[in-house]
Amino acid sequence: YDSGAVEPSHGFTPRDQEARRPDAEVEEALIKQFVFLIARRVADVTETFRVRILRKDELKQCSRLAQGGQWLQFIDCLNALPEKPTDREFEGDRRYDIGLGYEALAYEHMWTDFGRAERYFELAERYFREAQDKDPREAEYVRALNRLREGKRQFEVVKARSRSHQK
Repeated sequence: YDSGAVEPSHGFTPRDQEARRPDAEVEEALIKQFVFLIARRVADVTETFRVRILRKDELKQCSRLAQGGQWLQFIDCLNALPEKPTDREFEGDRRYDIGLGYEALAYEHMWTDFGRAERYFELAERYFREAQDKDPREAEYVRALNRLREGKRQFEVVKARSRSHQK
């Protein structure tokens, strides 16, 4: 910083700490807020990853909704399908796909509505666990739970950043 090159508008230079105006605290708060907003834009990265939508039998008819990002409609479509209690693979895949819809909704809301995002994370975990109960050997269910665990960890970071910014 070359204090001779530009006259600061706030009336003090690093060499003259005593010359701080009474509103320096307000300026400092604004600067901190501005720096936080810049850092947030630089640091927060949108991550895209591929997931497998399980499309066996009747589940195929709902997959287009997921591909279009219509997650609530995707979940409703899957829930509207008749249950097949004796077909553990079908029921496991259906629960996995429902969990996938809730996971996507959680990520959509994790920056804007913490309460809703938390609820969606809980629902996603519930359905992934139910899927795993139906077919414990299905590797996709295990991957989903691991991915969700990491997503929830990142969500906690987002919430912590938000709380520290609001102070």
